[in-house]
Amino acid sequence: MRRRALARGQALSLLGRRLAPLHQATWQRHRLNAPADPQTPSDPPADAEAGGRLPPQRGGYLDLLRRNVAFRRLFLARLASLGGDWFNTLAVLALLRELGLADASSFGGVLIAKMLPSLLVAPLAGVLVDRLDRKRLLICMDLTRAAIVLTVLIMPTWAAWATAHELPVAGFLYATIVLHAACIPISEPARNAVLPDIVDPDDLVAANALGAASWSLMFAVGVSLGGVVTELFGWRVAIGIDAATFLFSAFVLAGTVIPDHRQPGTSNDGGSFLDGLRFIVSRPRILTLALAKAGWSLAGGITLLLTVLGERVYPVDGRPILAVSALWLARAFGTGAGPFAARALCGQDPRRAERILSVAFLWGGLCYVVLGHMPWLWAAMLVVALAHLGGATVWVFSTVRLQALTPTEIRGRVFSAEQAIWTLVMATSTWILGLLIDEGVAPLSQITTGLGYVLFLPGLAWVLRCAWLGDPPRPQASARSQGG
Repeated sequence: MRRRALARGQALSLLGRRLAPLHQATWQRHRLNAPADPQTPSDPPADAEAGGRLPPQRGGYLDLLRRNVAFRRLFLARLASLGGDWFNTLAVLALLRELGLADASSFGGVLIAKMLPSLLVAPLAGVLVDRLDRKRLLICMDLTRAAIVLTVLIMPTWAAWATAHELPVAGFLYATIVLHAACIPISEPARNAVLPDIVDPDDLVAANALGAASWSLMFAVGVSLGGVVTELFGWRVAIGIDAATFLFSAFVLAGTVIPDHRQPGTSNDGGSFLDGLRFIVSRPRILTLALAKAGWSLAGGITLLLTVLGERVYPVDGRPILAVSALWLARAFGTGAGPFAARALCGQDPRRAERILSVAFLWGGLCYVVLGHMPWLWAAMLVVALAHLGGATVWVFSTVRLQALTPTEIRGRVFSAEQAIWTLVMATSTWILGLLIDEGVAPLSQITTGLGYVLFLPGLAWVLRCAWLGDPPRPQASARSQGG
């Protein structure tokens, strides 16, 4: 009996040893295939911006600036160059007044001259951004703009010579503005294309919100200080500050580590601009996102409108530049706060990010309808700030979605095509608005209200777009490369 029990025990022990490796392998396979414990950290899901919710952000805006050195330097360089740009804008306005060109069409011509080069340069710009080293390209554009800005200082000499020879006085000024503006459709797509290469996907919304804040901050600082400096020291000092900011931006970028997006061992010919257009047109979700800024740009004459309102409706103690500065400052505040508020509502959810654009269009339109009935400067500033909460939301979230859905090797051409489209729409809107104001077709209050109603059109169109395309698809590992 004891012998039989001993033999049975030995047999079971031998069977256990034989089955142990098989049991261990089965358990290991089960552990690897089982879903991660929700209480333990795991790798972030491969959302690839196809649709699902991104993992929670690792920190706030200041945390992103602290831990990402490359983004911090890119952000600082952008602050510098943008600040100078707004000094330039008000200095040019003062220069026009000095030359006796005080009508709305003259300043509208300046705004159009700043926009139109995007249409001419865009086919080349996108190819350059995708073909060349983007860091060197950004530095080159900053140095070029510094040199062009300094040539404005000889404008009075040109004006005297042009008057003596019966030539258009403002011709030289418009030429420098066009050359300066021709650098922007290269540098801006380059910055947009670089951002996803130096920022983690879960930081992309925060990075773009900070980018919008940098535009708004320097809009506010540039307009405020530019107005004061131009009034107290003249437009020449403002032009000099503008040139210095571009030199500083180039210096900061020179020390920034930006990965080369080009694949080693390939021809790096960059493809063609038409490749970018075909990429956009063949993907309805990307196409509609690329048209979002053009929708807001239907009311692109806002900059001209605010300038005229400041000069004719809300002048401060007979100093129209100060009223213009106040309205532009309100716009800057709304533009800066909008992305932060929208991010708080949408988080990292791309479905909410796309849906909120319709609300942003309609909200901006409603505010401009109300602006047409505001009799006081402070009330007008409040309404303008509220309106541009919507405009900034359209700008930032359409950019974020395009960055996430577009592969890096074609990203430059996609953003160049997008910029060319909205620039054409904005230039046309500004030209039409200038004609309406100068011809006295309607009172300024009615023109302002009409501009608000125009924004209802893209808002309603975006509602239909969301119903047509639905929410972004569920997360797929290959979604980033497919691009929607």
